[in-house]
Amino acid sequence: MLPHALCKSFPNCGIDLLRRMLMPLVGMPMMLSTGILTANAAENETRWTDNRLTGTGGEPLPLRAVVAFPGIETNRAVDLDLVDGKNGERNWLLTELTGGISAFPDDSETKERRTLLTFSDGEKFRNQRLYSIELHPDFPKKAWLFVSLNVRVDGEGFNRIVRFTFSDPDALEIDPDSEIELLSWPSAGHDGCDLKFGPDGMLYASTGDGESPGDPANIGQKTDNLLGSILRLDVSHPEPDRPWRAPDDNPWVTFKNVPDAIWAYGLRNPWRMNFHPETGELFLGDNGDENWELVRRVTRGSNHGWSAYEGSHPFRLTNELAGPNAELTTPIWEHPHTEMRSIIGGCFYRGTRFPELKGRYVYGCYFTRKLWSLAWDDMAKQASDARRLADLDHAVVSFAEDRDGEILVVTHDGPIYRLDRAPTTNPTPIPATLSATGLFSETASLQPAPGVRPYAINAEAWADGAEVVRHFAVAPGDGILARSGENERKSWQMSDGGAFARTIRQKVGDSDAFVRLETQVMHKDHGEWKFLTYRWRADQSDADLVPDSGETQPCQVGDHTLSHRFPGRAECAACHTQRSFFALAFSTEQLQREEQIADFVAAGLFRKGQEPRPEQFPALTDPHASTASLDARARAYLHVNCAHCHRETGLGGRAQFQLLHWLDLAETGAVNARPLVGLPGIGENGRVIAPGHPELSEIVRRMATRGPNQMPLIGSDEVDKEGLSLVREWISSLPEAQVSAKSPDQK
Repeated sequence: MLPHALCKSFPNCGIDLLRRMLMPLVGMPMMLSTGILTANAAENETRWTDNRLTGTGGEPLPLRAVVAFPGIETNRAVDLDLVDGKNGERNWLLTELTGGISAFPDDSETKERRTLLTFSDGEKFRNQRLYSIELHPDFPKKAWLFVSLNVRVDGEGFNRIVRFTFSDPDALEIDPDSEIELLSWPSAGHDGCDLKFGPDGMLYASTGDGESPGDPANIGQKTDNLLGSILRLDVSHPEPDRPWRAPDDNPWVTFKNVPDAIWAYGLRNPWRMNFHPETGELFLGDNGDENWELVRRVTRGSNHGWSAYEGSHPFRLTNELAGPNAELTTPIWEHPHTEMRSIIGGCFYRGTRFPELKGRYVYGCYFTRKLWSLAWDDMAKQASDARRLADLDHAVVSFAEDRDGEILVVTHDGPIYRLDRAPTTNPTPIPATLSATGLFSETASLQPAPGVRPYAINAEAWADGAEVVRHFAVAPGDGILARSGENERKSWQMSDGGAFARTIRQKVGDSDAFVRLETQVMHKDHGEWKFLTYRWRADQSDADLVPDSGETQPCQVGDHTLSHRFPGRAECAACHTQRSFFALAFSTEQLQREEQIADFVAAGLFRKGQEPRPEQFPALTDPHASTASLDARARAYLHVNCAHCHRETGLGGRAQFQLLHWLDLAETGAVNARPLVGLPGIGENGRVIAPGHPELSEIVRRMATRGPNQMPLIGSDEVDKEGLSLVREWISSLPEAQVSAKSPDQK
């Protein structure tokens, strides 16, 4: 039947003419129209059309990150500094953790990058990790470059501050043989190692406590060493016997038992510091331990309390404030670990693009990949109004400013970003209940809606003994992308509008009954992955949306009451990252079981030509399959529980080892490698994996720990005894001299 409006547009005398025009179509083979209808019907049957999540969200964040230099690829970047040339040109100096220092023009279109100094070649620069660089404030008149780094010598860790001289400052050519050491001190982790020149012309350096988590040696309140401190050096007027001098107004320059370089102390791991552009006061981010991430204002002689205190909170009751200052300086702001877990200190905004940020302190979190800003009242010396600014796809590691005061964000596993205004959106409220998402036609029984499919995987991660029920949905339009070149082992890439639901349930005793605790939902909305958690009601009829920050609540499972952590959205985003294409277990090797993949292909869920190739990727071993080899089971266990962080530039990239099961064991960088920050108790004998010695293996010790030092870091409150036994048995079976440690990042 013709649409009524179209019929009205023709005079009555023209109806016969129109009919004759359409007659040829009637004679066409019926299979054509039937095929079109069948294809559309098939897609409607296999695709999720009742999506009520698209366009939902909370208050939109005001800013977004855009790639600043698309032509510049970085590899584990840590620092970025701007330098002016004599002819008005400007260059950025880029520092990479295990690579070196390079330069590129301050031009968003540039693809030109040249190496100035490398720390990865030759015996002299082996096993060094760069953290920060600073040009002398009188450059190029004083053509000095200061570098902070950590080096391993015979297994011992040392932090160093060294100085290089430019052989040709105008060409930014550095003499690699000009190295002069200013300071060196032992550090077994929590290195600090930021450098900044203050408005007074002095070089300030941060040092961490150099210790294992929890500061077992109580280093924090000791002032007979350089650890856990801010150092202040006059490098422009060196002494005859050392390339710096202690300024006369350093607080304890005359004390015999306090190093004269110390400016302040009682810090845990100060990472990235900066000076207020007007007052010249020092602000920094200090990584906390169990519960808090800290923004600090550091003044002459201040004691910040670690490890008697974690921020303003007592940490170890047996400790007292010690050293030359027994008065506690509290942070100006504290973030609980439900908001962030690895603070990255920033800078005060001085630009003009975002007037609302004027004078606010901008900082971020490596773990959650989020940017924040904080208001600072200099008259009252108080901070207020912490706000989230933007979400990034990569781990924040440092900040820089261009000549206009606009902020650049350096990421450790991705590009350098600039900030831009986020597009204006008017999101509708997030569905308050699981039943309102459109994922289930009958929520109480988890009956999936049309186009929503259950699926199972080969190797489950530990979830405190709970069972996991999984569903996914593909929206109409583009299908799943299962082939992606060198990344084909990673998760399939879901098309826009797709979603996953992961329901966690606990069995009631030895019965077949169970209690659902939560359903975690992740959905792709206009290219962005969003994360939600729904807490099941006691009557199991539906599940209610958990607050953005998550919550910890008691849950009744039969006669047993357990405390359960319902993750916040930032916690979910910490594991589901770009490096794994977000959906951790949605991969060929995980889904290859029975006819599951063949059913997905038959349903037309993939983009044409992008179907998976199961024949090229054997099914991942079930760690609990007794018929499989011990090695395959253990490697699969570590892969599903740990490799989402411990992979190439993943969240665990700072630990310099990977646990992806497809790597040869020698390529993981874990065997016989010393942990950067080991748990106390075994000292220098500890290794990430000590072949033949599970008792000396940091992986085993972290698995057996619950609390802030546990591994995996989130998602579990109980030790996996069976998994722990498996990994212990596997490590015991490894020949002690089987492999030597090798970083997968080294060439």
